[in-house]
Amino acid sequence: MKLYDLTITEFLDQVDSATPTPGGGSVSALTIAKGISLVRMVGHLTIPKKKFQELDEAIKLDYMSRISALDEIKVQMIQLIDKDTAAFNKIIAAFRMPKDISTEKQARNKAINEGTIEATEVPLQGAKLALKALEHAEPTLKYANKTALSDFGVGVHLILAGLHGCVLNVKTNMHNYHDKELSNKYYDEVKSIEEKAKKIASSLLKVVNQEYA
Repeated sequence: MKLYDLTITEFLDQVDSATPTPGGGSVSALTIAKGISLVRMVGHLTIPKKKFQELDEAIKLDYMSRISALDEIKVQMIQLIDKDTAAFNKIIAAFRMPKDISTEKQARNKAINEGTIEATEVPLQGAKLALKALEHAEPTLKYANKTALSDFGVGVHLILAGLHGCVLNVKTNMHNYHDKELSNKYYDEVKSIEEKAKKIASSLLKVVNQEYA
């Protein structure tokens, strides 16, 4: 059974156990998906309103296309819940491979390296998708249903929190990695993603909080 098919309680119990998976990567992916769901909820509550329906047609089409795009990102994030756990399990399996003779060591090192790269690429993809979600959410706030702005704010907080989690997972996999040029490339990429995301989230949350000042 896929992790995303578990009940909430079942998933939390698997996280809250003496096994390393599902761990921070899978939880981060789920967190981003939950945040996107909240932003989309605000969209669903906005579109039927008379005030929204009276907007220029181009504005309405752009708004609805962004809400639709967020659904596509959410689907991808849900897939990453399991992909992250599967990638980490590959690393664990690689470390358990025999290493008594030269050929075994070579095979083991190759498997560890490949597993590490995969386990880095998955959260990197999560971070990229989270940033993309914030970029789609940003222009929708202007037209959002005012009664649901707190939900929008919670959604932004969750997306950003999940993104931070993805970044941490990239860093932990690349920390002390033997190829410094590659590890620095990953570090630089997630730093750029994180900075862009923080800027967008800060702007959005400022608007939301001003509503309740």
